[in-house]
Amino acid sequence: MIDMRWKKVKVLTSAAMLALTAAGPTAVLAQNAQCEEESGPSRTLSTAVARVLQEVFTQMQAEEYQPALVALNDLIANRGGSMPAYDAATTYELRGSVKASLEDFRGALADFQRALQLNALPQSRNNQLRYFIAQLQFQEEQYQAAINGLNQWIQFARTCGQNVDPNAYYLLAAAYMQREPADPRSALSPARNAVDANKASGGEPRKSYYDLLNLVYSEMNDNNSRAPLLEEMVNLWPGTKGYWTQLSGAYSQMGRDRDAFSVLEVA
Repeated sequence: MIDMRWKKVKVLTSAAMLALTAAGPTAVLAQNAQCEEESGPSRTLSTAVARVLQEVFTQMQAEEYQPALVALNDLIANRGGSMPAYDAATTYELRGSVKASLEDFRGALADFQRALQLNALPQSRNNQLRYFIAQLQFQEEQYQAAINGLNQWIQFARTCGQNVDPNAYYLLAAAYMQREPADPRSALSPARNAVDANKASGGEPRKSYYDLLNLVYSEMNDNNSRAPLLEEMVNLWPGTKGYWTQLSGAYSQMGRDRDAFSVLEVA
């Protein structure tokens, strides 16, 4: 039996959110110029708001999240109704990151959603918010909402020629498998993409990605695809006995009894 642990997937931290504002809260980050809006409301923070957010940004870098939260709460309480849309969206964006760092995931989700609804940030930042929102929705077991958000994020990234994070494919496939009823056919493509993108990145093979694709093949009773995957898995992680027994079982269901017996002998 494959262990399904996706409910414990780690959600974003302040480090991920700070990457959006690494040049400071007064900067506008254009990740892909052709995918940014060329016109629209001002994207320059007002002086008073910028001053507060600069201090918050410094506190976040120092991991002083509680004082940062107090400052952001005060800013929203005192100016929330009068702030221009860009100021407000940036403030909610940062407060969402602070709440996530404090493990207030529901609060972070609400703030990120509010920042996105204002539709005042550059499209690349709005789309990054969709990714963060989808991760938090997954954490909160809102699987269909997470599926919708991840599909939007992936489509935007592909349209703009950006690399898709393998973990986005993994979360999408996991959400399809976690929702009721599970949907292995919809999970198949993103599960494959997670493994392939991980390989293409040249990074360490992610066991969780292989486990998920293995589960999808198992649920679809596709042993012709599952057996080669398990062969790869036993080579990558030969010390995991369960992979050997699963490979033997896949061979047996394919009528390859001699191979099934040989695998058990090796195990």
